[in-house]
Amino acid sequence: MQRDAEWARDFKSEKEKSRKIMEKKEFIQDFMRGRDELRRTQEIRKERLKLLTPAQMEQR
Repeated sequence: MQRDAEWARDFKSEKEKSRKIMEKKEFIQDFMRGRDELRRTQEIRKERLKLLTPAQMEQR
């Protein structure tokens, strides 16, 4: 009986640990995805700036 209670407590704590690890992995993936999107946005802006004429550049 006591062994079952210990096993259940250990299982619950392991389950909680794995849940926290998954949350961290998801957070990191979201962060990396956001960073990649920001990098792409910056690259697009650079490309657009290259296409502008000098007169258009002065307006900015």
